[in-house]
Amino acid sequence: MSVQGLFSILPERAASRARALTLAALLLVLLTVLAMIIVSMWPMGTDYIGTFRPVTERFLNGQTRLYDSGSVGLYKAPWGLLYWIPLGWLPLNVSQVVQIVVILISILFATHLLSGPKPVPMFAALFAVGNLHTFEELIQLNMDTFSLIGLALGWWSIRRHRPWGLAIAFWLLALKPINVVLPALLFLIAIKGWPRREQGAALSVTAFALLAAFPIIGWDWPVRYVRSISGFDSGWEMTVSLWRINDQLSLPDWPALILAALLLAAFLRLAWRRGLDEWTLSIAIATNLVITLYSMGCHYILLVPALVFVAQQSRTLALVAYLTTWFPLLRLLWGTEAVTIDIAYPALLLAAGWYFALQSGRDRATPQPLAAQNLAP
Repeated sequence: MSVQGLFSILPERAASRARALTLAALLLVLLTVLAMIIVSMWPMGTDYIGTFRPVTERFLNGQTRLYDSGSVGLYKAPWGLLYWIPLGWLPLNVSQVVQIVVILISILFATHLLSGPKPVPMFAALFAVGNLHTFEELIQLNMDTFSLIGLALGWWSIRRHRPWGLAIAFWLLALKPINVVLPALLFLIAIKGWPRREQGAALSVTAFALLAAFPIIGWDWPVRYVRSISGFDSGWEMTVSLWRINDQLSLPDWPALILAALLLAAFLRLAWRRGLDEWTLSIAIATNLVITLYSMGCHYILLVPALVFVAQQSRTLALVAYLTTWFPLLRLLWGTEAVTIDIAYPALLLAAGWYFALQSGRDRATPQPLAAQNLAP
C-alpha cells in the first residue's frame, strides 16, 4: 500500500462527508494520544522551552525586538511568531503535545505531496517518520517540518503550475533559509519560463511578510537578523557539516572550500539544464546540508524528499540510507565527537541523487527503438 492510497481512503471509502471527518478525527485522536504518551515518558522541547517560548514571552512584554540580546539563539524569521504566540497561550505540556502532532502530520503530509506518477511506498513513509533524526526533531520541538512542507509544497506546486501554492512554499522556506537556499534557488530556476504575473504571485507572500515585519520589529531587523545568524559557532560540538569535519581533522580550509565549490557548481549546471525533477531537488537538498555552516541531526528531516525519491527507485538503496539515520547511536560509544558521522546520511543521498540523475540523463539521450516509438502514446 502507498501513502497516496492511504490518503485516498477517506474520500474513496467513506460513505459520506461526515464519516470521512470521523475517520480523520480518529487519526488525529490516535496521534494526540501517542503524543501525550511521549510527553509523559520523555519531556520534549529543548529548543521550544529554551528559546522559542521565552523569546515570544519577552517579545509580547516589550523586552525584545527579536535578533538582539533578548533573543539569543533565535534563527527563525519573524513570522514564526504566528506559530509561537498561540502555543504560548496553552499550558506547556499541552503545547508540547500540539507540536508533536503537528510534526508527525507534517511529515506524512509532505510525503503525500511528493506522490506523482510513482506513488510513495508505505515503507518510505515509515522510514521518514521512524528514524532518530525525527526523534531529534521531537526532542527539540524545532520548526524544521515547516521547511519540509515548503519543499514538498514547492515540488507539488511547480509540477502542477500553482503559483499561489508556490507562494506559501517560499514563505515556509524563508522561516529558516540557511539550509534550504539551494532548493529555493532551484524553484526559482524552474519558474523562469512562467509569465511575470505568476512569478510575482509566487514571491508575493514572502515579500509581504518581509515588508510587514519592518513596522512591527524595527526597520533594521534584517541587519540584526544577519548579525544573529553570523554569530553562530560553526565549530559547535553538535554541528554536523563538512566544516566541522574539517576542524576535527585539523585540515586546512582550502580542500573543503574546493569541494564545496565543485558541488555547488555541479548542482547549478545541472539545475539550469534540467530544471526541477526528483533528482535535481534531491541533489539541491543534500548539497545544501553537506556544505552548510549550520546543521544538526534534527535538520536532516529536510532529506525526506530525497529519501522518498530514492525509495521509489531502489528499495535496497533506500534501506541503506535509512540505516545511516541510526548513526546517532554511535554517540553512546564515542560521545559528541561521533556527531559528524551523521553526515553520511545526506552524503549517501547526494551520491544516489547524482547516480540516478546521470542514469536518467543517459536514458533520455538514448534513442528509443522504432517499435517502442510506435507504441509510445
